[in-house]
Amino acid sequence: MTQLEEILLSSGSKRMVTQALFYISDDESRVKELLNLLDAKTDKLAMRAAWVTSWLYEQYPLIEKHGDFLFQTFISTPHSSIRRSMGRVFAFSSLLVVTENVLSKLIDTSYTFLMDRKQPIVVRVYCIQILEKVAKLNNELNEELRHTLLPLANDEQSAAILSKISHQL
Repeated sequence: MTQLEEILLSSGSKRMVTQALFYISDDESRVKELLNLLDAKTDKLAMRAAWVTSWLYEQYPLIEKHGDFLFQTFISTPHSSIRRSMGRVFAFSSLLVVTENVLSKLIDTSYTFLMDRKQPIVVRVYCIQILEKVAKLNNELNEELRHTLLPLANDEQSAAILSKISHQL
């Protein structure tokens, strides 16, 4: 078992996240080790690796260097907690560094997840945040987002989603 795996399995607390972030720092090999754990054989290890990844963007150019991998994880993971963590990375990172190819797929995926009521509420909220960020870069998308959110606001039950929509409208 590696030192990073030991840290991740030590506890499910914010302290564990802080320890893991300190251990990883900006060491590229440790970042890759963390990202490889997103496909860990145990769900517990994969979910904790995703949790740490969701905070790593603050100290490391995660999207810039691993955006394609993170996007693939976002769309393909069967675990809602891992999808939530990847959504958080995209929602709070600068999307200016995402390649055009990934950005267009991220927009489409965010719309799809936003409209999918089977997705966890927090994933849908992160999708709104992602779309808001992209819309600030492109006025056409801003209008499209408004037209998507208006009918959704009339039919939505989640207070978190309604709150996020009200900020956009």
